Amino acid sequence: MEETIQAVKSFHEQLDAVKVNYYGREFIGGMAYSSNVDLYRSKAATWHEYLHLWMAPEERAAKVEDIPEIVRKEAVAWDGFATKLAEDVMELLCEGIGLESSRFKDLSCSSLRFILGHYYPYCLQPDVTLGLAYHIIDFESNFRIASQTWTRVG
Repeated sequence: MEETIQAVKSFHEQLDAVKVNYYGREFIGGMAYSSNVDLYRSKAATWHEYLHLWMAPEERAAKVEDIPEIVRKEAVAWDGFATKLAEDVMELLCEGIGLESSRFKDLSCSSLRFILGHYYPYCLQPDVTLGLAYHIIDFESNFRIASQTWTRVG
């Protein structure tokens, strides 16, 4: 996981002259690099960037050679790992509810996959913008629920 996080960070920290080749709000070739994805729907712009990579289905997925080289190896490895984990969990769920263990996989429940790599660049005025409206997981001290104040769950 650390390698994947570092690869996404490395992509975002490249020079703008490199990243501009991938920038767009439309998925071209199964991928897009953008910022403020909800710019025209939200009341306020958010201060973060996204790297979107469609991994499946095949007709929508980015071709491996079109994924930026700086993140390619890690994205492909992460997709394989995450897909295997999801399919294992789906098998356990099926068994737990009395279905054939392959039922969810047979229904193509893991056939739509994409990777979304968020990045929050340095902001000169953090008090006048948002990174995210709400943040649900605090990795340092278990799960928390965000509302007016943080509420610890675990």
